[in-house]
Amino acid sequence: MSSIGFFQFDNLIRNRVPFCLLNFSDSQTSLYTSIYKLHLENWESLVNLENYQQVLAEKNLPKDFAIVTLCLDGSLSAQARDVLLSLGYGNVYWCEGGTKDWPKKAE
Repeated sequence: MSSIGFFQFDNLIRNRVPFCLLNFSDSQTSLYTSIYKLHLENWESLVNLENYQQVLAEKNLPKDFAIVTLCLDGSLSAQARDVLLSLGYGNVYWCEGGTKDWPKKAE
């Protein structure tokens, strides 16, 4: 199913794993502070359904680079994940349930 939850997402951030974050909701950027916020901002792109494919193409990432899609309730990110898989990206994950139920602060 290629879905991840808050704890898997948090693990990516805290361990500073490189991945492309396609964020369909800007609500997540305030969750982290300090070094974690810098890591997140380095890999995050705020996108919408009209531009996320173009934003990803401009990054010129290999098709096997890790991509995480994120939105408020999980619906947009699941839809985007399906499209990206059909375009040949092989390492795509969506944040199941979105950010609506995530903690207000991770640190």
